[in-house]
Amino acid sequence: MESTIEQWRKLGDVTDDWAKRMKKQIQESYQYIRTDYKVHVKDMSRVADHCFSWSLSEPRDNFFRAIYQDHEKHPHDMQCSRCELFKNVLDEMQSTSEDILQKRNANMQAHPMQVNQELLYEAEATEHKMSKAIVDIENLRNHQLRVMKSDQHRRMLIDRLEEGDAFLTIDFAMRLLKYYHRERQSQFFGQEGNSWSITDAESKLGDTIVHHHFVHILKENSQV
Repeated sequence: MESTIEQWRKLGDVTDDWAKRMKKQIQESYQYIRTDYKVHVKDMSRVADHCFSWSLSEPRDNFFRAIYQDHEKHPHDMQCSRCELFKNVLDEMQSTSEDILQKRNANMQAHPMQVNQELLYEAEATEHKMSKAIVDIENLRNHQLRVMKSDQHRRMLIDRLEEGDAFLTIDFAMRLLKYYHRERQSQFFGQEGNSWSITDAESKLGDTIVHHHFVHILKENSQV
C-alpha cells in the first residue's frame, strides 16, 4: 500500500500531507494487528472486534453460531480506537483508489485525445490491486483470530491432560532435498525431495508437562 501511496503522490493525485498521514496510519494499524491485537481479544467483550464469540460466529449456521447471541445481555456498545483506525484506513484507501479511477475515466471521456491511456490502465490495475490488498489484510486479522482461538483451545486441552494422556501435533515440514558435497547445477534442479512428518507429543508425567519430538522422513512424495 505504501508504494501505491507514493505513486499517487508523484502523479499529483494526493497531497504530500495526505500521503505522509496515510503511511503512518498504515504502519500503526499493521503493527497493531500483528502485536497488541492479540492481547485485547477475549471470549466475551463489549467491543465487537475484540469478542471471540461475535467475530467467529456464523449466525446463518446453527453449527457455527455462538451460543450467546443475546445482544441485550451481551451488548457491543464500546469501540476500540485502534481497531476503528484500522477499518478507517482501509476504507479511505479504497475510496481514494476509486475516486482516482473515476477522475481518469472522466478525463478520458472529456478529452480522449489529450489523456494518457497508460495512466487510465494503471489506475484500473491499482484499483484492482488495492481491493485485493484490503481483502488480504482483513484475512490476516481473521487468521490471527482463528490462531488465537485454536491456541487457547489447545492450551485448555493440555491443562486437562491426565497421567498417561498425550496431546499430538502432527504436520509436514519442508521437503528434504538430498544433495552432494559438491554438485553440478544439473544435479540440483528438478529434485523432488522427501517429505518430513513432524510429530510433537505433549504428555503429563506427575505435575510436569513433557515434550517428545518424532521426525519421519518419508520415501513417497504425496503428503496425505
